[in-house]
Amino acid sequence: MGCENWYNLILKARDIVPNSVLGIVVRMKHLCRITFFLVAFCVTVAHSETTEFSAKLTEFSNLAKGFSKKNITPEDVETLLAAFKSILEAMKQKYILDKSQVTSFIFRYPNQKEFPDLSEHNIQNKYDEQIIKFTIATYLVFINLDDDILRKIIAKSPLELVSLLQEFDVLLQFVSADPKEFGHGVFSEKNGNQLVVFATTEAILRIMRVIVIKELLAQGGVYKLSRTTTAVLKDFQNKKPADILNDVSETMKRNTADDSRIAIFFPEKP
Repeated sequence: MGCENWYNLILKARDIVPNSVLGIVVRMKHLCRITFFLVAFCVTVAHSETTEFSAKLTEFSNLAKGFSKKNITPEDVETLLAAFKSILEAMKQKYILDKSQVTSFIFRYPNQKEFPDLSEHNIQNKYDEQIIKFTIATYLVFINLDDDILRKIIAKSPLELVSLLQEFDVLLQFVSADPKEFGHGVFSEKNGNQLVVFATTEAILRIMRVIVIKELLAQGGVYKLSRTTTAVLKDFQNKKPADILNDVSETMKRNTADDSRIAIFFPEKP
């Protein structure tokens, strides 16, 4: 029986119940109401947080699909760029500013060696290799992508930005993750307003791999990287990331079935 029904029954007996008891009942009624609304609010907030990015991504994807079916004007480019940056800034606010209490982040190794360096990673099999290289490539894209490159990409393939947002969301979840939830020790430290993330093999395989499986592989078991991240993954050992991004932005095409995109997949969940 709900709080209101119990309260109404008790009120019918108010003539035979002392006022002091009725006072307690009234307070219980208010407490019950407050508890109900608090629980409802918490459930709503939790649901909102889990669906917020998905809703924004769907909205952005629909906008990009509309642009991809026409000749894009400079005004269209600026519209989609502004929408992309709005979502990205919200992601940074959530994961970097609010959760990590910093304004930026950088990847390093515990020995302070610059990231990335494949010699610092103990790669045992192709599944380890794909997740380590995905982490490297996504990070390099994130820190090197600028507005000029984005404008070129939008003009050639608006839907490319949908994949980039998915990959950036995964990256930022990794950066702000609580390592204890993944059976890992401390893997980051604050240096002023910057978070230094120690992207070791262990951190990537214990934390990033789980996030990738949850966010990118939950539906079909295979995720094809964006063309941008694919290009960086293929060539980051030979060329500067900025040069790779410039090259890929010049050769981008509107082809969602592009077989040159690298796929991430796992034989089974860890």
